[in-house]
Amino acid sequence: MTVTTNENDAGNGGSSPKFSMKFTKSLSEWRIYLGVAVFFVAFTLLFGIICLSFLKPKEEPLMFGLDIVSILLSLGTFAALCFMIQRAKDQKYGDHPFDPNYFDVLYTFAIAILFGLSTLCQLKELPKRCYSGPNEDFKSLGPSVCGVITTMGVLSGLGVVTMLITSILVIVAVRRAIAASKLPPPVFPSGVEPAVMRWLDHSDDPFGATGRGVPSRQNSYNNV
Repeated sequence: MTVTTNENDAGNGGSSPKFSMKFTKSLSEWRIYLGVAVFFVAFTLLFGIICLSFLKPKEEPLMFGLDIVSILLSLGTFAALCFMIQRAKDQKYGDHPFDPNYFDVLYTFAIAILFGLSTLCQLKELPKRCYSGPNEDFKSLGPSVCGVITTMGVLSGLGVVTMLITSILVIVAVRRAIAASKLPPPVFPSGVEPAVMRWLDHSDDPFGATGRGVPSRQNSYNNV
């Protein structure tokens, strides 16, 4: 007797999660926040370069210097995020998958600090020069430059929040990995192996790292 599979089993059985469940699950996955942080830092870098072309070094040396520092910090943040994304990719899809550890937590905190330093550079002089009423600084900078720098500060601030959320989710993932490593390995009776493999195939990685070794759908069932 051969056990066959049906690609529509999940749909017919009603086991596929609803959109709200999928969305909630995606919010609890820390890797997705790295992409959001890349979005923030990329636009901050772009706006900083645009703003640099409008600032006059002789008339606004302080703002010009702060913008350059902000650009350098954004470049460092972007490089750090690229490294973190590659590491997250190796953790989940590499030849030798591994669980997140406290190094990932420290790294996300470091990226949050880089975002925070960028925010400080962008917003330190902004209230006095742009939003303290009509003054010579505002006339020199112009409303467009003030608006761009404000946008940069907001994006960098959102980057700080994003990376802090990421660090919290990484801590949760590390604690779960440590707890899972202390559990005894599952023992499957050989007489029910096809049923167990069918359950593993339809579940969503129930044993964490153990599920990575599960054969594919086409090769997971044997003749009974």
